[in-house]
Amino acid sequence: MAPMDPDRRRQLQAAYRATRYTARRGGLEVALVVGGKSPDLDRWLDEVGCREWAYLTACNPGSLVLSDGENARRQAQLVAELGRRGLVAWHGAGEPLAAGWRAEASVLVPGMGRGEAVELGRALGQCAVVVGVRGGVGELAWCD
Repeated sequence: MAPMDPDRRRQLQAAYRATRYTARRGGLEVALVVGGKSPDLDRWLDEVGCREWAYLTACNPGSLVLSDGENARRQAQLVAELGRRGLVAWHGAGEPLAAGWRAEASVLVPGMGRGEAVELGRALGQCAVVVGVRGGVGELAWCD
């Protein structure tokens, strides 16, 4: 992926920061934001014995809208790849707070570190992923 135009990066950064990232585990849900902490997620990580996490999607690569069917196919492939890697996927959605964007099916992956998340995000054609560690804040990690 070629380096992104600085204006496009600023626009996307604003949109990604104005998104609520949710995930479900059992009947419970956590919500994350870039730059924010999540005590609920910290508890979940403690329960499964993980220190780090990543939040990613296979939908709409390059932040360009694809059909619902194509996004569903891509997301199923992502979940299958995570299973091959022995990783758990807690399903959720990136829910935009700003107008003009649609929610995207996504996964929160306990135990996935920043480097692996960026590498997988790049392979999926994503501009960025959200990553973090227990007790820390969600961080935007660019994939270019």
